[in-house]
Amino acid sequence: MKKEEPAAPVTLELLGDAPLALAGEGKTLRGYVRVNNSGSETLNLREVILRLQAPGSERLSVFGQNALALALQPGQTARVKLSFDYDPLTPPGEYPGELTLNGSTHKVLAYLAEVVRLVITPSTIVIDQVIDPAPRRVVFSNEGNVPLTIGASMHFPLGKELLLRRGGSVTLAAAGERGAALDKVLAQFAREESKTVFSDAGAVVVRFTAGRFTLQPGEVKAAELEIQVSEKLEGGARYIARAPLYTSDLEFIFVPPADGPVKPPKPRGKLVASQ
Repeated sequence: MKKEEPAAPVTLELLGDAPLALAGEGKTLRGYVRVNNSGSETLNLREVILRLQAPGSERLSVFGQNALALALQPGQTARVKLSFDYDPLTPPGEYPGELTLNGSTHKVLAYLAEVVRLVITPSTIVIDQVIDPAPRRVVFSNEGNVPLTIGASMHFPLGKELLLRRGGSVTLAAAGERGAALDKVLAQFAREESKTVFSDAGAVVVRFTAGRFTLQPGEVKAAELEIQVSEKLEGGARYIARAPLYTSDLEFIFVPPADGPVKPPKPRGKLVASQ
């Protein structure tokens, strides 16, 4: 009886000598790996495991594990897309490790980018009693992976909103009589009117009653505000101020009563803007 020869082993090769580079921003780590089936049978790629070394640690921990559905014919080479979801609060940095695919391993170097994401709730505060505005509370959420610091006070300009509908209609009507192209008309209108959408109405000072504070990644904190305007505001008008904070804006809309000018509240002491 003829003795059967053992089948040739099915072998997966991860190609490339340098560590495999993976990059992540937000919550997904992505990259590519080139593989080759050096065996004589079809090879099904089913599982890929990523182990990384955390800063300050000497051991590798499982960072991500995904299932694949790819069949490699004997001698076939393919470029496999890798994608791993991870905790968006993971600190940025370079993480060495290894990738295991169907039992074969390859060194990797994962680059996690810095993510700055501040969410403010509510993002718009409306004040209709400027004489003595009630304290306002705002909730700050750090949804990035680096600490964020909010200053003790902020100082930014206040603008009075102007109505331009009438002027815009006249401009468009005149352009229609001349037969001018619409894009040129709109460009001219923007040049002439854009500087007068808001007129300078002084300044706004916002002070956080608890002072300067820092938000750690994933932290949510409520803060009490004290708001002061530097000039009297005209009743019946609308004023807008916008404070840029990292990736978000904290907007203030002042709508004084329509029965006359409104004086600003008396300051409770000298405020020094800081950020």
